Amino acid sequence: MGGWFFRAVGGEPHSELASFTGPLKPGEWTPVKLPHEFSRVQPAPNSFAWYMTQIVLPQSYAGQDLFLDLGMIDDADATFVNGRAAGGKGDFNKQTLSAWNQHRRYTVPAQNVRFGQPNTVAIVVKNFTGLGGLMGQPFIGASLVDPPKARFAAGDLPAKEVAQPEFDDSKWTEVPLPDEEWDKRIPKNPAYGWYRMRFDLPEGLAGRDLLLDLGMVYDAAACYLNGKPIGNCGRFPPDFFPQTAGRFKCVAPAELLQPKANLVTIRVYNDDQFGGIVGLPCVDFGLQERLAAYGKSAREWSLTLPKALDQPVGRSLAFDLSEALLHSGHLDEGLALAEQCAEAPGASAPERQKARARAVYALFLGGKTDEAWARFEKLDFTQPIPFEAAYAASAISRQDNFSPAGLAYLGPDTTTGPDWDLHYGVFHAILCAMGAPFDFQFGVGRVKYSIRAGDPEEHARSWLGKRETPDRRALFDPISRKLRYSSWDDAGERHPCDDAGPDIILQTPIPKGDHLLTFYLVDFDWFGGQHPRLQSLTLLDEADRPLFVLGTGRFGRGRYERFLVEGPKNLTVRLSKHRSACVVLSGLFIDQVAPLQPCPLSVDRTPEALTGLEESYSRLVTRCADGLLGSVRDPAFSAFEAELRKAASTKHPPPPVFWWLAECERVRARWPAHVSSLGKFLDSVAPKGAPNYAELARDKIGPFGIELHNLGFSNAALFLCTERYVASAPERRPVYLRQLRRGSLDWRGPSGQPKEAKK
Repeated sequence: MGGWFFRAVGGEPHSELASFTGPLKPGEWTPVKLPHEFSRVQPAPNSFAWYMTQIVLPQSYAGQDLFLDLGMIDDADATFVNGRAAGGKGDFNKQTLSAWNQHRRYTVPAQNVRFGQPNTVAIVVKNFTGLGGLMGQPFIGASLVDPPKARFAAGDLPAKEVAQPEFDDSKWTEVPLPDEEWDKRIPKNPAYGWYRMRFDLPEGLAGRDLLLDLGMVYDAAACYLNGKPIGNCGRFPPDFFPQTAGRFKCVAPAELLQPKANLVTIRVYNDDQFGGIVGLPCVDFGLQERLAAYGKSAREWSLTLPKALDQPVGRSLAFDLSEALLHSGHLDEGLALAEQCAEAPGASAPERQKARARAVYALFLGGKTDEAWARFEKLDFTQPIPFEAAYAASAISRQDNFSPAGLAYLGPDTTTGPDWDLHYGVFHAILCAMGAPFDFQFGVGRVKYSIRAGDPEEHARSWLGKRETPDRRALFDPISRKLRYSSWDDAGERHPCDDAGPDIILQTPIPKGDHLLTFYLVDFDWFGGQHPRLQSLTLLDEADRPLFVLGTGRFGRGRYERFLVEGPKNLTVRLSKHRSACVVLSGLFIDQVAPLQPCPLSVDRTPEALTGLEESYSRLVTRCADGLLGSVRDPAFSAFEAELRKAASTKHPPPPVFWWLAECERVRARWPAHVSSLGKFLDSVAPKGAPNYAELARDKIGPFGIELHNLGFSNAALFLCTERYVASAPERRPVYLRQLRRGSLDWRGPSGQPKEAKK
């Protein structure tokens, strides 16, 4: 397949270019590398430009439809092949119908294709405002399925039956391909589904392995050919590894192909939001024909291609092949090609980075996690980090035996929602870009942080998307007392479907002692479509060595990601975008974490039956005084928690049990459970409705709340004490809040919910 060429044509579409078939001459046409945006060369709004390429399909593909997967186009397009309309989205006359974020997939009937001759693909694009252009990396394939339909069934059915040619799928639903309506058929996630489709093998393709492209995966898939497994893209639960929005390329061995009625069966797992596998089973004829000079089988290609790695074309071909080999289970061959590409003479720094990242992925797939992490540590963290390496490193980071120095991942918080101030930011809260171009900052302490774009020629951007919204994925703004959506981003939407950055580099010191470092992520606008935001957070130490990698997956519902960090430490965090629009971060919070505390109240003596628990807790308190990380990671800590939960479920457990449990939950930032256990502790110390409740509240709960405040406990804990303390005398509330001396407590009403703004 030839390269792409560009011509800006101003305010008129120049429709006569749709039937252009002549040579693409320099001077008239500019060669471009996709993705490409043309606002820099043609900045005027409501302007048009043309993109063209010329391709030759050999006669061996005669009779096959042509499949164009063009990615996103900004804003509206009309696409032609050999002068005939192939498709288009958006309206050239209405900006409101611009289709700037819609994926383009068009099928060209075989009768409109000139086999053995040049075919011209011409795309006219209208840019109403903004970037304008082809935002993705187009794929053009020779479709194998005619008509483009499949049989579909929901559910995780047994592969050993469903993948067999004799299986009866007559009662399955017939769906058109590409399939973009999985969510209408299966509205609940997570979910499994199966596709079955048949094709006849073109005579000219017999006797050689085929490079198949099955489309984009949401979120993991496996492919079977005539009952035999030929590839996997991602992993299914319980060891789920997403390949969200990744292309599923694999090798179909010649020995499995038959002249007629070949059966392709695809199993798909959708973890969240948009699901399915979107595309057509195609031969990637561009890759297939380039490989023809190196043999007819995957084995021959793997052996002969290394001789061509001294040239950019050879390295590109080997790198593309390595992906299909890994998806097909040829791990050794895929790894060898990636390593050879990385060390090839003349390879550029980006080429080496991508090849080394693929080697990390290959080692991870092969179960060599220690070696994979060692290779990951050698990547260049001043460059963008490819998806496959970042998410492989993320899977390794989450293994139980992974213990980075001075840091522990505590998992996500999906329950707090907009009410960050109940649990986070007592020491320092940063609401990213909420006062765009400024951040809003709160807290009793501050750290000096900085952000920049990963590319020195770009700038990190402050984006205030919604000044006021009822959407509870947005964060609470204490100044307006409304919910606002804002974020830092890296302006990466100029090439929204790749791993090419520029990314955001965050640098922040962590003060001395144990601290909770929390990031709030929400994909406010892309989450429901085919290109949801996918990010990774790579935490680096002062020497730029990776400590931990977190692959976020999709985060459309909003999520706090938390780390327990032992300071003092200077952290660098690379927030990387993957296969999607720009990186976003909406909130950054740093909180001091007090070590486990002895019960600060005089309570009933612990029964003898619980003496062992009391002694265990005392030992934990002593150990945690020297640092929390070692204790939290110790399996004995989890075992002790399990014993406490068992004791708490007995009839009339003594108050210390609830305190011990609340403390264990606090240092792990398990906020709902912590507040619940703390509430049960207060109920056991000062039962509501007791004749002397007012006296108990004054003498016990009031001083108890002051003690928790002095230890830096969260606002949720202080609110709990406040409401119990003033339950019988609401007039005490303002005085008590002044005693606590934390301004953020006054942002909320007695119920703990945000106050309404004054009219």
